[in-house]
Amino acid sequence: MKRFIVLCLTAMLALHAWAQTTFTVGHLKYTVTNSARHEVAVGATETKPVGNLTIPSTVKNNGVSCTVTSISDNGFNGCSELTSVSIPNSVTNIGCSAFRNCKILTTIVIPESVKSIGNSAFDGCSSLKSVNIPNSVSVISYNSFYGCKSISSITIPESVTIIEWGAFYMNGLKTITIPNSVKNIGASAFEYCDSLTSVVIGNSVKNIGERAFCNCHNLRSLCLGNSVEVIDKMAFWSSNLVSVTIPNSVTTIGDGAFSWCNLSSVNIGKSVANMGSGVFERSRRLRKITLNGENSNFVLEDGVLFNKDKTILILCPKGKTGAYKIPNTVKIIEYDAFGNCEYLTSVIIPNSVEEINTHAFYYCENLTSVNIPASVTRIGKGVFVGCTTATINCEVAEKPEEWESGWNDEYFEEYVAEGGKVVWGVK
Repeated sequence: MKRFIVLCLTAMLALHAWAQTTFTVGHLKYTVTNSARHEVAVGATETKPVGNLTIPSTVKNNGVSCTVTSISDNGFNGCSELTSVSIPNSVTNIGCSAFRNCKILTTIVIPESVKSIGNSAFDGCSSLKSVNIPNSVSVISYNSFYGCKSISSITIPESVTIIEWGAFYMNGLKTITIPNSVKNIGASAFEYCDSLTSVVIGNSVKNIGERAFCNCHNLRSLCLGNSVEVIDKMAFWSSNLVSVTIPNSVTTIGDGAFSWCNLSSVNIGKSVANMGSGVFERSRRLRKITLNGENSNFVLEDGVLFNKDKTILILCPKGKTGAYKIPNTVKIIEYDAFGNCEYLTSVIIPNSVEEINTHAFYYCENLTSVNIPASVTRIGKGVFVGCTTATINCEVAEKPEEWESGWNDEYFEEYVAEGGKVVWGVK
């Protein structure tokens, strides 16, 4: 009996010893993650592996066979001479920053057994040419493939439901299809994907996050799924989109969502109720705005977009020519409402108008005259910047305090873009 107790104690001490030990084999370091199941995580030692690496599925420590089930957080971070990695199908988790800044890593084999890929797992792997995301992964974590500029295509499996913040930021992708399983595209998920030309968004996505496709300068083709409800601020800012159809499911479009685009036409769906400021700002080629006839929140009149009771003038198409008379129901001229309407020659503002918001007539370069009635109590910044040929006739004798100090000129780094001549006290 005594001998049996000694043997048990010895076995327990041995088990405890290997369970508490981080051990190394070659250039790999192993850490016990589950002593009962003999599971370990793997990473690099200080003498980091180089060239081609095949991670084993099992490894022995003090005679105990251990299963490699995960790649440690920061496990191979900064292994600058690693060129390829093969991960065994025993691995279920790739940790945070696991292969971060492996700058000459070109290929990696991820088995179908992997269920989670941690934050920034491949961040900065600028030479990585291809990667397979298993069908088992449900979340593409933030910054997972940040800066992987050599990846030109990737297939997102139907298992994925969430694409988190910056997941493919500054990636080399040329086209992307978001499967029907995905419900949310996080902020900046595909920002600065300069090579991206085409995006298809599946029919389960409800939210396209802030700046999700911002600065995708070559993005020309966009197909939005019929479940999208929110297009957040600056989602497609500074893309090369020529036309866009807002699905009937969309209720909210955030500030600047499609600003600085190459749009020539826009079709607004029936459910859009909330539209931020400058949604189509600086879209200089925008000639046609179409509104679904069932939309009860906005109206189109003479091609110009208003809120439902026509108290707010939201957007004038850039192709508007000659003189334009604003309806006498309007109280507010919205941000950038007439911005870059280069063919307008004059605008008649009724005395119902109380506010003219920032950049409202920005660079209406052929505007020759505009009268501002005494009813206007507030003018925003840079309203007439670039209207160098315009005479701005103000009914008030001098500038009211509520008129922004730079309403007629705006200072840039190298020059002043001046507004037109101002005449005060016009009756």
